[in-house]
Amino acid sequence: MELKLLAPEQHMLLLSHTVDLSLAGALVRANREIPVGARVRVSLYREDPYYPLQLEAEVVRVADGDAQRFPGLGLRFGSMTDADRTLLGEMIARRANIELESLEILP
Repeated sequence: MELKLLAPEQHMLLLSHTVDLSLAGALVRANREIPVGARVRVSLYREDPYYPLQLEAEVVRVADGDAQRFPGLGLRFGSMTDADRTLLGEMIARRANIELESLEILP
């Protein structure tokens, strides 16, 4: 999924894609390093590019690239509204082509 990641403390804006996405967080392709613990704002793009889902997150892992994987950042999403959680669940379900009811959406 296409996204924009803003890391204000590092003065960095990164346009990238998710490698993995869940209700708890994401693994994002990144060719630049952002330190573990950094707070970032993630904008996930859906059908309407003018209204992305915007979530707060924390960098919890920096994944080095190797012959098998792309370099990336492991993100853990912060607190979300119920509406944001539902929208994210719908986005994941649509991408995975599964029924929304099969996703466990926890508060």
